[in-house]
Amino acid sequence: MSERLPDVAPYLDHTLLDRQAGRERVEALCDEADRWGCAAVCVYPVWLPWP
Repeated sequence: MSERLPDVAPYLDHTLLDRQAGRERVEALCDEADRWGCAAVCVYPVWLPWP
């Protein structure tokens, strides 16, 4: 990961638009977004509300 990511992460969303993505991948996406400080996470609506 680039050292510059923390500079832009608050302006980006972290996205996973794979219809076959499972819960494990969605959880990993959320963990990464939190760790990097992303502004938002974008997933298919089937994952909402997050259980």
